[in-house]
Order: sequence, then C-alpha cells, then structure tokens
Amino acid sequence: MRSVPLRHVPKPEELICLALVAHLKEKTLLGKCKHVWFHVPNEGNSPNKQLHGAKQRNIGKFAGVADYIFLGTPPAALEIKNGKKKLSPAQETFKKWCLDQGILFGIAGSVDEAIAFLEKHEITF
Repeated sequence: MRSVPLRHVPKPEELICLALVAHLKEKTLLGKCKHVWFHVPNEGNSPNKQLHGAKQRNIGKFAGVADYIFLGTPPAALEIKNGKKKLSPAQETFKKWCLDQGILFGIAGSVDEAIAFLEKHEITF
C-alpha cells in the first residue's frame, strides 16, 4: 500500500479522496477494516478518449459508478462529492441499482462524512 507522488495540484474532491485513502490504509494495516476496498477510476485521460471509452464500455465500464467500493458484509459503495451531494443522472441510476441489490450507498462531501459512513456501517472501527 504505497503512495505515488502527485504531479499536479489536487482538486478539492481529490483532497477528500487522499485523506480518505490515508484513513483506509491506516485502518486496513491495523486490522480495523473488515472489507476489501478499492477506488473506481471513472475518469481517464487517454490520448484517444473516444476509442478508449468505447473499449472500456465494451468490457463492462458503467457511467455513474461510485468512487469507492467495499466488499464485505454489508457491501457498500461510496460517492465523494466536493461539499455538494447532488448526483448526476448516471450516479442516481447506479445508486438505485446498488440499493435494489441490498448494497449500502453513501454520499460524502467531506472526509469526516466519509469516515462517519464507514463507522456507522462498521466497515471501519
């Protein structure tokens, strides 16, 4: 679980994600995270975005997938929003899909809100 140096100034949402990942790494290393977790890279900067995007969709990429997925009991998805909690139409569709399948879905506008969601559902402790 090593970090990679940043080559740009992080956007506000990225800063929330960086703090959340630091928290998750610490909890995981201490044995205080009961889930397998990962970030879903939704954005891409491929030189040929249209071709790359089509290829990704053909192999299962979906618009609106949450930023973080937690595999365990209960399974959960967490969307990070920079201080706002308005989901795009695609994100609303993904949220409904999760909830229809019994998967928890959270929206966090800060790292404190994200941690509160994780602790409330005993994903981290």
